[in-house]
Amino acid sequence: MRLAVQTAQLSRHFAALHAVDSLDLRVPEGSVFGSLGPNGAGKTTTIRMRLGLIRPSRRLALARALIGQPRLVILDEPTNGLDPAGIVQMRELIRELPQRFGTTVMLSSHLLSEIEQTADHCALIAHG
Repeated sequence: MRLAVQTAQLSRHFAALHAVDSLDLRVPEGSVFGSLGPNGAGKTTTIRMRLGLIRPSRRLALARALIGQPRLVILDEPTNGLDPAGIVQMRELIRELPQRFGTTVMLSSHLLSEIEQTADHCALIAHG
């Protein structure tokens, strides 16, 4: 069965509120899939994460982006909010993607050190 959407441990926390907590989801390609639940259950938050309108909590966003083995992955501040060990792991994974899978990675950061430790090429953008 081919999947159009798949999540593994998808989570989104707003302070102490766990809007979505470790959601594993599989949507078969070519199907009509419905999410059912009361107000506040996490349906809209799940959709907003899948659309990229809000970020999941921790490293799950990158794992989710890599499911279909894309040729291009665009990451907006991918180490933001990670602990020091998580930052190191994320940088290593990002640097491995081009060699292991031929994936091109574009990432943004406001930290020069982050770009220096992760990117092969960069552009400085100021005032548009």
